[in-house]
Amino acid sequence: MESIFSYVAFVKEQAEFHERKAVEHQRTKREWLHKTTAKKFRGLESAMEELQQATILRRPAGINPLALSPSDVSGLPDDLLKQLLNRPENDPLETDIVDIVNGSGGTLLIDHIIIRLYNRTGVVHDRTQLVSKIHRMNKKRLIFSAPGKKGVYTTIPPTDAQHMEIEDQPP
Repeated sequence: MESIFSYVAFVKEQAEFHERKAVEHQRTKREWLHKTTAKKFRGLESAMEELQQATILRRPAGINPLALSPSDVSGLPDDLLKQLLNRPENDPLETDIVDIVNGSGGTLLIDHIIIRLYNRTGVVHDRTQLVSKIHRMNKKRLIFSAPGKKGVYTTIPPTDAQHMEIEDQPP
């Protein structure tokens, strides 16, 4: 899956092209058209670069603010573990799924999850059983379905606005 950020160079090239064409066609209607198009591409370039720098899109790998993983609590003294309300269940598959999704930026296609689970564990997971497992993890709020996408999962909790958009769509 390509990222929108892979197109920043293309957008820059298009802006530069239209700026050159505006110079070539000075004092004509085409000059205005090329300047207008170049301005739109520069605005798009700026917006893409702002998004690329946004902290909401760049989560530290391996961190899920809604759950503790076994690696978070390993090595802690028993006195401290007793103070934790949300101690992780020691389910290595859940831990692997969350780590894989977080390691990929927080959102991942089910096919990539299956492949990376195989690469990590050497076990071929049945797609139906894995989707059921992810559904149970969703009930625990460890992982979520990406709004408006089938087979795409995220560790980033959806906002209320995203829930409303999905409900407004026709079935």
